[in-house]
Amino acid sequence: MISRRIIRTKVLQILYAHHSTPDKSIDASEKELHFSIQKTYDLYHLLLALPVEIAEYAEKLIDLRKQKNFPTEEELNPNMKFVSNRIISRLRKNEELNRYLNQHKLNWSNNQELIRKIFQSLEESDLYKSYMHAEEDNFQLDKKFCEDFFTTIVLGSEYIFSEFEEQSI
Repeated sequence: MISRRIIRTKVLQILYAHHSTPDKSIDASEKELHFSIQKTYDLYHLLLALPVEIAEYAEKLIDLRKQKNFPTEEELNPNMKFVSNRIISRLRKNEELNRYLNQHKLNWSNNQELIRKIFQSLEESDLYKSYMHAEEDNFQLDKKFCEDFFTTIVLGSEYIFSEFEEQSI
């Protein structure tokens, strides 16, 4: 859900643009506001789909590593904690999220290089390493990992921001 703060910010931006352009009609400003809010919803849903896409990439990578000619013991029996994260599994199965993504044709399939870069930065992070090596395995730990993933990896990624700039989101 979009917060009231974001909506207020969008409204003020549109109002400022409307008043600074004297020949702009109120209908055009209203359409621009609706478009801006729709783009914010798109961003929200794309960000929810991001960990699912990264987990699918990790799963494919695990399968590729298993098929090597001389796989190591770790490659044959990988830690599947990230791939089977309970929050990511729920996002993967969420019908409303999938319906919205399908209706609006939103996905990360054209950005596999971005997914690879994000996964590499995640894999190198202390957050990922501590999560994967944690003794306990419960819903709260999975939830905390996903929260930290967004705050540290996603918000700290210049790749994602440049991609959103490119897509005008």
